[in-house]
Amino acid sequence: MSFSVQIFEPAVYSLVHFVPYLLLALYPIRHDLRFSKKVTILVIILSSMWQVFLGLAATFSRENVGLISFSGTISYAICYLVMVKTSPGKLLFFLLLLCNFANLIMMASKCLEGIFFPELALQKNRWSFSLMTVLLQMLFIPLLLLFFKKRFKYVFDISSDPKLWRYLWLIPMTFYLFWYHALYMMPVTPLEQALQPVNTIFTLLVNLGALVMYDVIAQAIRRMEDNRHLQADNYQLSLQNMQYESLRDRIEEMRRTRHDLRQHMRVLRSLAEEEKYDQLREYLDRYLETAPAGQQMIYCSHPVLNAVIAYYAQLALEKEIDFSAQVSVSEEVSVEDADLAVLFGNLLENACEACLVLPPEKRFIRLQANQSGRELTFVVDNSFSEIIEQKASRLFSARKKGEGIGLESVRHIVERYGGLLEVQQKDEVFYVTGLLRW
Repeated sequence: MSFSVQIFEPAVYSLVHFVPYLLLALYPIRHDLRFSKKVTILVIILSSMWQVFLGLAATFSRENVGLISFSGTISYAICYLVMVKTSPGKLLFFLLLLCNFANLIMMASKCLEGIFFPELALQKNRWSFSLMTVLLQMLFIPLLLLFFKKRFKYVFDISSDPKLWRYLWLIPMTFYLFWYHALYMMPVTPLEQALQPVNTIFTLLVNLGALVMYDVIAQAIRRMEDNRHLQADNYQLSLQNMQYESLRDRIEEMRRTRHDLRQHMRVLRSLAEEEKYDQLREYLDRYLETAPAGQQMIYCSHPVLNAVIAYYAQLALEKEIDFSAQVSVSEEVSVEDADLAVLFGNLLENACEACLVLPPEKRFIRLQANQSGRELTFVVDNSFSEIIEQKASRLFSARKKGEGIGLESVRHIVERYGGLLEVQQKDEVFYVTGLLRW
């Protein structure tokens, strides 16, 4: 066999075992690519050349084949993490899942090569190995794509809690280490193991069991996300109900005011007809002192956010809290209504609770929110008198253990939108500053 053939066959083998899986890995998260299409294609080409180099090294090396294979997996992971901008844990989970699938294809291909091309199967990375690999890829990759579309597409599209993905990737990592140990750490060579059909069948069963586990994980994440949406919707509904009650009370108050106003008009008319102007002025002064103050009802054009702010503005008025809000958020903001309701509802609820321990003259809440392009910034300041302890950029109440469910929920929403949250205390003023991106 000529030297050119010796180079060509391992190169084809390396490309067959790299490019399809990389494209498969990029497909579900193709909308989260870090670079432009041209740069992404360039990275794929350079990574493919590197894989070809590693394939040649593994072909002509008699030792350290396992180390070279592991290096290929690491470089594959680095290439993947560089090209995609999303949670590293989520990327590792999907990457390791595909690596395990690719390992199954590799072992099954070698097993079929041993059946149909027994002489070539004893040699490294011959054309027969690549042929069997391509045939199995044509069979299994569409099935895997269907599995992703039916089970994992929703999981990768949603913005789940990043903490969840910090640990979930360890599950496919365990399967990968199991495969690596079985193939490279046993007394027999990887070639001898791959040529035995029983090992291929066992590996297939392990991967099927892994797929079942991944499906259970996907369903659990979906249920968690559905529960989060349900809790947020219930919270939003409760705010709307409270806003409705407040509006109904204001309508009833307006009806009583209109009825009373007619009585006042009769008195004023009588005093004017009798030319008792001093008593008329005195009556008007008393009426102005006791007349109810008007309250702003429209804070922004976003209906859900406006309902939340209006409710807590009414609550602040009832609790003698000086409340002001400067909000510029349109109805087209790309943040879910439930997330807006929970975020601003928790912040304003915490602010109201903090103010109530102070005398009325010291109570205040200041809200600012502004939408600019694909960002939403917000600032909530309020007076407080609690002792707050700061640990690792988080503030903990001395009266309540932990950071508090409300502020923790706000922090999770901010993290899901890739934003920032800063909490500070200074001179009996509590500051919450945040940024959402989409």
